[in-house]
Amino acid sequence: MKYTPGPWRYGYAHTAFTVSTESGQRIAVACAGRYEGDPQEEADARLIAAAPVLVEALLVITLDKHILQWFSDNDPKALAQARAALRLAGVEE
Repeated sequence: MKYTPGPWRYGYAHTAFTVSTESGQRIAVACAGRYEGDPQEEADARLIAAAPVLVEALLVITLDKHILQWFSDNDPKALAQARAALRLAGVEE
């Protein structure tokens, strides 16, 4: 699955937090709010906006042979979680 390339950013417009590309292409309406500036809704929008960076970080863990070896030897649970997150996002290693 191919997603819209990052970076993404979040902002507040009218009654909702939105996530868009730097060029302004809307990716998502993250939260259509209870009230303006709701901290939980803002946190959710920030997390969605961080998705491309998070995917890239997980790909480094699973594709770089030295980092992959370190995680295999020292923290296999974290490696399994990274792979599970990539599968959930529909990203192939």
